[in-house]
Amino acid sequence: MNFTYNIVDFDDVLFVRGGYGTLVDLGESFENGTLYTVGLGYRIFDDDFRNSWLVGFDFSRRRFGNQQNDKLSSVAIFLEFMLF
Repeated sequence: MNFTYNIVDFDDVLFVRGGYGTLVDLGESFENGTLYTVGLGYRIFDDDFRNSWLVGFDFSRRRFGNQQNDKLSSVAIFLEFMLF
């Protein structure tokens, strides 16, 4: 499940996004758990407002293990292209 909220909504958009998910247990090599993510980004539209670029930062935390005590945190820079 993902959520996006536009902070500033002029020609270009400054937004906050977040998400929650479940890691699926697919056997001995993969453990089940949860995933949380929070990000801040900027959407840049082209001249006719059909396509856009998204740039920003995401913070993710994965919790897994028998009692979900094991944690893995990461920070990522994202660059996405959206077609409309």
